[in-house]
Amino acid sequence: NGSRRSRIAKGSGTSTQEVNALLKQFKTVQQMMKSMSQGKKPRLPIPGMPGR
Repeated sequence: NGSRRSRIAKGSGTSTQEVNALLKQFKTVQQMMKSMSQGKKPRLPIPGMPGR
């Protein structure tokens, strides 16, 4: 919701683009955690974690 994102941005003192980037990152991590809980390997490498 565009108006909701702009309201969040104004309230937090950031730009709407930063809020959008944060939400995109959150969704990516959420999908990664969901796939890890199902026993699948993540598609993207996680920084700081050793590979196999």
